[in-house]
Amino acid sequence: YGICEKKSKKDKRIKLIKQANKGVSFARNLGIEESKGDFIVFVDSDDYLEDTAIEVCNNNIKDNDLLICEIAYIVNEKKIYIPCKLNGEYTTKTLLESLNNRKNIKLAERINSVCGKVYRADIIKLNQIRFDECISIGEDLLFNIYYLEKIKKIKWIDYAIYNYYKNNIYSCTNDYKKNKFMELNEVSNSYERLLDTLGDKKLFDIVKYIRVKNIYSCILDLFHEKCDLKFKEKLKYIKNIKNITKRKVVIGKGFGFFCGSIIYSFLPEFLLLLICKIIFFYRSFRLNIRKGDIG
Repeated sequence: YGICEKKSKKDKRIKLIKQANKGVSFARNLGIEESKGDFIVFVDSDDYLEDTAIEVCNNNIKDNDLLICEIAYIVNEKKIYIPCKLNGEYTTKTLLESLNNRKNIKLAERINSVCGKVYRADIIKLNQIRFDECISIGEDLLFNIYYLEKIKKIKWIDYAIYNYYKNNIYSCTNDYKKNKFMELNEVSNSYERLLDTLGDKKLFDIVKYIRVKNIYSCILDLFHEKCDLKFKEKLKYIKNIKNITKRKVVIGKGFGFFCGSIIYSFLPEFLLLLICKIIFFYRSFRLNIRKGDIG
């Protein structure tokens, strides 16, 4: 806060707002209301932009409604950037068609986040697009879905302006969320409604991929230290997820998606729980190594 305060005193274009912590969605919505410029960019507190980010965005946005830039990931203080080769101009439908390709389907996760993107303020404000303050996960994707419904021209550039600290142990994305599945399921349903409006059932591979990833994320959370469910309650939780997502999870494209959907669809709950337990402890082991590096 001190750094921001000093900057705001030196540059009158910077407006510093001090408030009680009411969550990221409230803070972003307030930022939208207070914004005066033509464009809006979101940056999380633990990440940072390249020095040339705004210049690059200004040179590329032109008459487009949305500019998507690449993201570099910082892992153990090392920057990792893999070009996605999706640079070009799109409509909402042609972009989703490109992401629906088996080679690109993992890149559909880039739609999940508001980071590394430039939005038009007038489109956001005119259509009253805001972050849902009642949910604590998936709010970025929901915001993007509402925005994609209202725009015509999208540009994707192969340039990483955004640096994201992946698996930051201090990030709020590592928190345990009790209602995580219900919130993510509603976001997936909203994604399906967007695809329905485009009238192309072939695009549903994207939301199926995201739904499977979300399901595994929720099951892995059953081993979080803050989860107080007993073994039988965890099995019941998984069974409930299966009942809700029945006929919504199908065998997917790509080896990882294919294996994940097969395991989820056909293994009994206790074996699925066992597999996820192994995955969770493997991830925890890697995270503990990183904690040691940070400490």
